[in-house]
Amino acid sequence: MTIIVAFFGLLLLGVPISLIVFIAATAGIAVYSNVGFIITAQQIFNSLSNYVLLAIPLFIMSGNIAAGGDISRRLVNVMRMVFSKVRGGSVIAGIAACAFFAAISGSSMATIVAIGGILMPAMIDMGYPRDMAEGSIAAAGSIGILIPPSCTMVMICVAMNTSVGKQFTAGFVPGVLLAVVWCVYVYFRCRKLGVRDEKTYTREERKHVWKESVLALMYPVIVLGSIYTGFATPTEAAAIAFVYVVVIEVFVYKTMRFKDLVNACGKALVSSGSILLIIGTAGVLNWLITTMQIPATISALITANVTSKVGFLLLVGAIFFAAGQNIVLAAHAYGLGGTWLTFTSDRMRNRVRAELEIPEEYDLITYVDVGYPGQTPCAPDRISVEEAVLKRI
Repeated sequence: MTIIVAFFGLLLLGVPISLIVFIAATAGIAVYSNVGFIITAQQIFNSLSNYVLLAIPLFIMSGNIAAGGDISRRLVNVMRMVFSKVRGGSVIAGIAACAFFAAISGSSMATIVAIGGILMPAMIDMGYPRDMAEGSIAAAGSIGILIPPSCTMVMICVAMNTSVGKQFTAGFVPGVLLAVVWCVYVYFRCRKLGVRDEKTYTREERKHVWKESVLALMYPVIVLGSIYTGFATPTEAAAIAFVYVVVIEVFVYKTMRFKDLVNACGKALVSSGSILLIIGTAGVLNWLITTMQIPATISALITANVTSKVGFLLLVGAIFFAAGQNIVLAAHAYGLGGTWLTFTSDRMRNRVRAELEIPEEYDLITYVDVGYPGQTPCAPDRISVEEAVLKRI
């Protein structure tokens, strides 16, 4: 009870999720354990002593550099040209560009700022409803959870002790399918609203767009190709991505100075630090509840009351979907998701493995569960998208 009261009390006060987890775990250790507080430092160190976590700051740094440079603009130009003759082409181009950029940055917010800053004002000027312009970018930005390289995917793979490379492979197709479904919806929605923004490109214009964007388009091909072919591990691919984007933006496109590079990396390290703090403090909570046998109790309770594998998956999804409808919980949903999966993953995953015998499918469902709040009315991305975009322009 002490842990629950501390956790949700601090959550409602808006305390950062890493501090919530740490304070709740420390309070639990003081009340329920005879072990000294030195265990907190030991568990934080154990949680973070995994070289795979190096991929998180490297991917976020490369994404921030690409967002602040010229790669995002060139990607948007290509997508607008490809969908120039389709009803709702600008919105569809935005969704496609977000999916493409997500394969670069691994960060939803970087994707939203990079693509939304270019496309959202243009969509509004073309006559698209503001809610469609903002909602499409906010929702499409969250595709980054599924499409590799995903920082959330790396975090959950570390928590679940599974292969990051296999999860990257498993997440690509569902992420693309989700983007396709949204594009189909946008097409029929724009057809119903009568919104048209078709544009005709000459042969020379098309040639120019493809020529200036070829290096930007090669970015995810090189990164993901190195992983899928076995040439590099996800961590090594993150390093390749960072070096590639620095060379392109600084020496080829010449859109970033050394000062801009330092600022982009600094912001990325702050974001990475927040994620790693969540992982580290969740390790403390994981140790506490494991010694208290809480996961075993939860697993027994679910086994006794949920006999259907579909029912189990719906239950987990409903928890995150409900959290996304509350503005306070939505603001912490990604951190809550990582924390939840850290201390329940082994028990839950073993149960689902026994029933489905396809652990990758369950892992993908957990990523979608964590991303539910990104699609809901109170989503933090949806609330802050216009402010973030305005800062960009």
